[in-house]
Amino acid sequence: MSAKIKIIGYLSCCLLLMLLQASTGAGQSRRFNGNKEAKPYTLNLPAIDKVELMKLKSEGDGREWSVENSKMVDGVEAQKIAASWRSQTYYPNSAICHYPGYAIKFYARDKVIVYASLCWECNNIGFITPDLKGTQGFGGDDKKGQQLLQMFRTAFPESQ
Repeated sequence: MSAKIKIIGYLSCCLLLMLLQASTGAGQSRRFNGNKEAKPYTLNLPAIDKVELMKLKSEGDGREWSVENSKMVDGVEAQKIAASWRSQTYYPNSAICHYPGYAIKFYARDKVIVYASLCWECNNIGFITPDLKGTQGFGGDDKKGQQLLQMFRTAFPESQ
């Protein structure tokens, strides 16, 4: 009888430990695989009040871009864009090329906190503000990346 009680006690302890481990893991944030310097401006983007979406066009040899069109967004729509940005899958490496079709600015109290260009050909992001070295890879071809792209296409339907 005492061996049976020990086994039941042991199994109960194991079950309790598994439940505790599962509940603490549920509250943890997603793992970030991108460049550490970019994390405060991607996954951990701070609170924003407005977003500027920009359609870019290539100039000259294709290494420079200018803003062809822009749209300022605030309120619920801006928060949806920021949530989509935070939810992207970020990778530690990206292609060296960068042919952005779009750019984005996030504002907090009328101050630009992030200004970045996005390339869905290479699936990377180039940061202008802050000035981060290199590009940040992201899952431009996955579901969340395509949802973000659709937000730009909706803002600039004439350029599709």
